[in-house]
Amino acid sequence: MEEKSVDSITVLKGTEEEGKKIVEEARARKEERVKRANEKGRAIIEKAHEEAKALKDELLARGREEIRKEEENKLREFSKKADEIRKIKLSSKQVEEIFSRFFGGYHV
Repeated sequence: MEEKSVDSITVLKGTEEEGKKIVEEARARKEERVKRANEKGRAIIEKAHEEAKALKDELLARGREEIRKEEENKLREFSKKADEIRKIKLSSKQVEEIFSRFFGGYHV
């Protein structure tokens, strides 16, 4: 009977050791999975930051281009108006009238 007890104790110790080994392996696998998940998470966040920066840069470039085009259009428009004004011919009477308005009745 004592032999059976020793055998039972040996079997129990072996089972306990196997259980500890299984638990340790499971813990190690869990830690590895958590580590990989963290790495993937950091990679996803880094990629998202890179994509956000690229999008911001693209939007800024588009905005700058729109502003440049708008400036060119306005300059073209003002240049045309200036050309139109330069082409206006005033009669001497109109010049005298403008002159008198600015200089209060002084005649040329």
